[in-house]
Amino acid sequence: MIFVLTLSLAPANVPARTIQAQESAPQALYYAYLPAVKTQQVVREERFRFDPQWEQARIKDPKDGYFEQSPETRSLLGHVTDNSAIIVTWPGWRIYGDYKLEVDARHIGPKHKSFNGLGLVFNATDSFDHFYALMLAMGAAQNFWSLVRFDNNRATYETNHGYRGGPNFMNAWDNWNHLEVRVIGDEINVYCNGKWLPGGMAIGTHLADNRLVGLVATSYEFDNAEIEYDNLKLTPLYPGDPEYEEVIQMREARAALGPIEFDTPALDLH
Repeated sequence: MIFVLTLSLAPANVPARTIQAQESAPQALYYAYLPAVKTQQVVREERFRFDPQWEQARIKDPKDGYFEQSPETRSLLGHVTDNSAIIVTWPGWRIYGDYKLEVDARHIGPKHKSFNGLGLVFNATDSFDHFYALMLAMGAAQNFWSLVRFDNNRATYETNHGYRGGPNFMNAWDNWNHLEVRVIGDEINVYCNGKWLPGGMAIGTHLADNRLVGLVATSYEFDNAEIEYDNLKLTPLYPGDPEYEEVIQMREARAALGPIEFDTPALDLH
């Protein structure tokens, strides 16, 4: 970018006040060349107090379901109305560098049905043919979770080799859970209710700047899904931030401990 700087000449003994250019002196033009500044991430938050009018899409047949803001609860509701549908919605926020993405979410119906899904989406292409999602599936006695990568609707489990039953700090049934994703470099870490999910780390192979974030809802085995979201927030992370440093410390601790072993097999829900 080129900025034009206009310098005017004036006698040295002129008092300190507004200085006008001399009519007889020609203006001198100087050119300064400044480097392009990389787009910086800023904190963004949506509390759904009013309808945000986000874009939404049905990315897998059958193409049923929709999202809507609820004036009564001041939250976002997701309705999936057919077998294995995947619907997404997004605010247009784009990611740059390291960041934290979080949301409050819960299943609200049908009560105690199996494996309807809700998710926190990140690193999505504009067409949503590629994205990652921290998914929470409603289970019979406890919710299940997994970090999943979607490529043209094909699911690849990045953690657990499938869905695992949630730990004791994950709320069950239709209670609220605070879901969180931290992306630092090529490393993805996932959290629930402020605690790291055991086994919840993956190396992202398709992470990129200028991608989208959003929310996803799914149904499973001819089962309708009713899902609720609130308080979506995107925060940049930098060295020195507690959330950033926690990831670095956990990386070092995991290297010393080795891989996490689970007692029960994972479930394939896609």
